[in-house]
Amino acid sequence: MSFRFASAFTAAFLCLIGLVMVFIPATYLDRTGIEVTDVAVFLQQRIGLVCWGWAALMLAFANIEPSPLRLRIALINIIMMTVLAGLAVYEWHQAIVGVNMLRLALGNMVIAGLYLSTLFHKG
Repeated sequence: MSFRFASAFTAAFLCLIGLVMVFIPATYLDRTGIEVTDVAVFLQQRIGLVCWGWAALMLAFANIEPSPLRLRIALINIIMMTVLAGLAVYEWHQAIVGVNMLRLALGNMVIAGLYLSTLFHKG
């Protein structure tokens, strides 16, 4: 897998997850009758917006060569998603929101791992 493909794929993944995180609380949760705190919904929507920001960054990376700076940013991404997994456990009583955050964290950690592997790929 090439570095540019990994960057573009990561950007697409983050855009999709961001879309789900921003719009699911406003539509699906209200109709199911699940009681979700305003803070949990606010947090989930902000995480979706952060995903869009990371997607824009990854898309920008698709046009430049690998560098130590991108390695650091990918590592920061993994750390952020680990913190997000902790928040998911903390919000577990908010069933849907907790599950969504955990899925986002684990999925993004896998994507970040693939992304990191391309930095060390020769050719």
